[in-house]
Amino acid sequence: MQAVRMDKPNFRLSFLVRFQDRLIPVSADEVMAIYIDNGIVYLLLQNGKQYPVDMNLDDIQQQLDPIRFFRANRQFIVSRMSIHEMAVHFNGRLLLNLKVHTPEAIYISKERVSAFKRWFEAFN
Repeated sequence: MQAVRMDKPNFRLSFLVRFQDRLIPVSADEVMAIYIDNGIVYLLLQNGKQYPVDMNLDDIQQQLDPIRFFRANRQFIVSRMSIHEMAVHFNGRLLLNLKVHTPEAIYISKERVSAFKRWFEAFN
């Protein structure tokens, strides 16, 4: 049993987030996006709530299942289930429209569009 565990990567399944004087467990399944704003990293949930976390995006990205999450740009990691539609934008970029409101537009750079499409099509 332990040998099987060592072969399978351990991706983060949940987060403990602070809200006032409580710690709230949040399942990774509830996370629609993770973004940075003014140096603070936030989890954006299905219900539209957002919570700050004490981690940076690079560390979080390493802990998430790459089949379920994609690093859209320097500010955003998005969940596959959060994507409502994609719009082709000028200069070959993609504009992502999520199922929840985000504080700013999420663009995939021209250089990352093909990787994003492969990710989305391969695991969708």
